[in-house]
Formats: sequence, C-alpha cells, structure tokens
Amino acid sequence: MKFSLLPNFLSELLFNNYIIKFNEKRFNTLIGLTLG
Repeated sequence: MKFSLLPNFLSELLFNNYIIKFNEKRFNTLIGLTLG
C-alpha cells in the first residue's frame, strides 16, 4: 500500500519543483524587463 503512494508523492514533488522553477524564471524575466 505504501509503495503505491511513493511514486505519486515523488511525481507531485517533481511537479511542484517544476512549477517553482518556472515561476522563478518568469519572475526573474519580469524583473529583468522592468529594470532593463
């Protein structure tokens, strides 16, 4: 039962990490455009 939950947890972790990285990149681009 716990083994079936593990991949789900991992994929969610990866997905959240991807979202954070994407938002960071967009945020940095926004700052770059505003300052530049």
